[in-house]
Amino acid sequence: MGREHPMTHRRLLALTACASVVLLSGCVRGVGEDASDTGTEGAVPDAVLFDQIADLPGVASTDGLVFQHPFGYSAAYAGDITVEDGADPLCVLDEALSILHQGRADVDLLVSVVTPEMTYDLLSLVGRDGSAEERYGPQPTEPRDSATVRPCTPPDAGTSAAASATPTP
Repeated sequence: MGREHPMTHRRLLALTACASVVLLSGCVRGVGEDASDTGTEGAVPDAVLFDQIADLPGVASTDGLVFQHPFGYSAAYAGDITVEDGADPLCVLDEALSILHQGRADVDLLVSVVTPEMTYDLLSLVGRDGSAEERYGPQPTEPRDSATVRPCTPPDAGTSAAASATPTP
């Protein structure tokens, strides 16, 4: 009478595990280009931004350039841009980030420009105390067909690109 069915505990554990998986899978947002369904795109659609960057002078490839918003982390544009031999990596980075800044609002810019020797990122242009907003101005809010490419501007005198760049592994 007071004896519990031997499978009850196992069934309860299995049901709890299944329910947890189902609940968590509903909370995880996509990563990569398919993540566009995780919210409203910015003034310029992501695909247009990525195409514009791929077409910039000096760009050899845009490996894995994506919008991502993984569960528990800030939304970001991320990926690597490889430059052609002889291209100025800071100019390519500056133009690429100015394009991405015209995309989704309040998104981190985790895009890097990679050369055989060094890797450059936003800190290479703004230093530790700067921001994309300071460098590129306010983000557009009205829909547009494409981003405006901002001409390359060298880093501010107080910003040392060499100090902010890291050796490429």
